[in-house]
Amino acid sequence: MQTEFRVIGPPGCGKTTFLSREVTKAVDRYGGDNVMVAALTKTAAAEVAGRGVPVNPKRIGTLHAHAYRALNYPKLAETREGVEAWNKSNPSYKLTVPGSSTSLDAAVDGMVPMASPGDRHLSLINVARARMSPISELPAQVRRFHTAWQRWKKETGLFDFTDLIEIAGTSVHQAPGRPKVIFVDEAQDHDRLELNLVRKWGAEDRAVERLVIVGDPDQNLYEWRGSDPEAFFDPVLPDDQKLVLSQSYRVPKAVHAKATEWIERTPDRDPVEYRPTDQPGEVRKTLLSLRDAPALLRDARQYTDAGKSVMFLTTCAYMLTPLVNELRAQGMPFHNPYRARSDWNPLSPQTRGVSSLEKFKAYISPLLDTDPYIDPWEVGDVQLWTQSLARVLKRGKREVLDSMYPMQGFTPEMLDELFAEKSEPYMAYNIEAGDAGWFRKHLKAGVNVDYAIRVLEKFGAEAIVETPKISIGTIHSVKGGEADVVYLFPDMSRVGYQSVHTPKGKAATLRQFYVGMTRSKDVLVLSGASTQMAVQLGR
Repeated sequence: MQTEFRVIGPPGCGKTTFLSREVTKAVDRYGGDNVMVAALTKTAAAEVAGRGVPVNPKRIGTLHAHAYRALNYPKLAETREGVEAWNKSNPSYKLTVPGSSTSLDAAVDGMVPMASPGDRHLSLINVARARMSPISELPAQVRRFHTAWQRWKKETGLFDFTDLIEIAGTSVHQAPGRPKVIFVDEAQDHDRLELNLVRKWGAEDRAVERLVIVGDPDQNLYEWRGSDPEAFFDPVLPDDQKLVLSQSYRVPKAVHAKATEWIERTPDRDPVEYRPTDQPGEVRKTLLSLRDAPALLRDARQYTDAGKSVMFLTTCAYMLTPLVNELRAQGMPFHNPYRARSDWNPLSPQTRGVSSLEKFKAYISPLLDTDPYIDPWEVGDVQLWTQSLARVLKRGKREVLDSMYPMQGFTPEMLDELFAEKSEPYMAYNIEAGDAGWFRKHLKAGVNVDYAIRVLEKFGAEAIVETPKISIGTIHSVKGGEADVVYLFPDMSRVGYQSVHTPKGKAATLRQFYVGMTRSKDVLVLSGASTQMAVQLGR
């Protein structure tokens, strides 16, 4: 394929920076309407768009979104209305009605349920289609579901998500918008069916001058949905159509040595040149496991107190529960900047409108303003935080407060006029000590800011608004992320652990933990196991 150019970017080698630079070059040459960028997930597409690349926003999206546009926006089966219609006509094959979390990003974090046999049948069918494997090789009950599903889609004129790729691959011979250049990001995680589509567009659409496939097969994490690292290398290309970004700007020597030794266990792997930074780094082992959450956090404090960022990584989201509970109990700030899950980001508002957390932040705003010559609050702040409290304003004064200009300073005279307990907010809220006891005492029923108050009392107001030093997540969720210190836990799910004993499962597991190891910029902590279903990281 003369149009294909393949780029391999090992961990920390600036693959995203390279992609942004090359996209910008292509736009400079061909214009923003003549460059298309395809990513695996909406999150990944948004990251590319967020880097300010000068591409028409319609040309940046998931490959499914591009195929959807190429097929002229067909009606979809896997919507709430579609699934409800399917369940009504096929009660023996019911599917879980999709919610707002139903996306690939949510699926990898364990937020999309496989609650029914119908869900599991459809998943197996989609994996087979993604791998371009015969449906005839699936179990009989799955084939029966497939027959019913295909018949129903034909009767209703609906497309499922895999249809978008499959049908575009057979009937759409030109990429939408006829771009001159197509970039595919994280190509190692796209399945064979998806790569077949973009390669078809690169080969058959004469408008396309170059197809740039960017990824790293060693970082493939999506075999469970049908991706195949071998598809990245198919077809074989001449050397002048390949590029390896070999210099890591993240991974230090000790971590690089451990990660390289680990990934080299992968059967039939194609090695590439990969060099560490000039920093020594450190790899240490600990027996502390997720069962020892208090001790783990004490251990991590040696790093956070020194100003380092710390990341805790597991293979499955549910494994983080004891750690999350302990972080909340201790009032330690944490987050996951790569996911919008509320349980992983308790200091970030997740609701529409103004959240209880934002109202509490308005209450503690005097702690963040050290100017002694201005009033502690603006009226707008008081309008917000009083909404969380019960019986603190005099009768009839709510309307008076809400009618005030929000940008003016809130004076002691206003306090005396409006509040039932004169001056108590000023007197009880000791700015120097950070005591929010008065606020807690007057909270309305159902308003919960206990965790934010614990953070305030233990670490100060800055800890509530600053980026937390601690991040948590699954290995999948932080791909592309990094931290000074990474605690990597060896525990696996039952299904994952059983798959380790198969060639494909072993390779997938090696790649998964390799991604986890290479998030570290300084120290890698190989942690202890909570159960017997765990890999041996320390060998």
